[in-house]
Amino acid sequence: MGCSVTPYRALERMARYCRLLSDATTARLVHRKNQVAIELYFDLDKQPPVLQSYDAVLASILHLLREITGENLQPEAVSLRYSETELDPIFEEFFGCPIKYGTAQECLTFNKSDLVRPILAADEELANLLEDVARKQLDIRMEGRLILRVRDALMTELAEGIPSKHKTAEILHMTERTLLRHLKDNGDTYLGVLNQLREDLAFRYIKQGDMSLSDIAEKLGFSDYCAFSRAFKRWTGHSPRKYIAIHNSD
Repeated sequence: MGCSVTPYRALERMARYCRLLSDATTARLVHRKNQVAIELYFDLDKQPPVLQSYDAVLASILHLLREITGENLQPEAVSLRYSETELDPIFEEFFGCPIKYGTAQECLTFNKSDLVRPILAADEELANLLEDVARKQLDIRMEGRLILRVRDALMTELAEGIPSKHKTAEILHMTERTLLRHLKDNGDTYLGVLNQLREDLAFRYIKQGDMSLSDIAEKLGFSDYCAFSRAFKRWTGHSPRKYIAIHNSD
């Protein structure tokens, strides 16, 4: 990250190789008009979250960006899923921006213009060499965990639009045919993994309650709300609106 030419390239690399930092965390970059957000997803395996770890990860990312840019880079917002315990005011002083609680996802949101400033110690040639090493280490660490790797790749693609088999295979540095063969050997299909990920994320976003259904459909890579509604009805037997109405009345 320190050899990257801009903070944006540094965040791209962090998101791509996040599993080297923690094999329980996935990260992705999301573009929103003049903003870029880095979202974090934690695989807790149904264990209760340690809330301080969320704060520490977000603070560490920002601290590193400040170190490599030599500037007091400030995000536009810090978002946290939990709402039970508000942080000490010193946290807002550190981040330099408002902290939003009870959101759909942990993330840091930056203005795009702040992420294109040059990093003085940039060396993209060295960064690319180090990236080759990181890629090999990631392959070793994630060996035998194909479904998780495919889900990580799909998370990246969903941030950019509608996923494709070709793009997923490209991210995983294999051919489309090899990807599909490995999935078949594992008893899975590409569409099955994608649908399961979309279903998991749909419930998470609906539970948080701070996004419109149209926004959720877009975030999950559906062409429109109607396509999302049809998929949701296959998962639950209800449309998203009816599902929310039923559970709100419980």
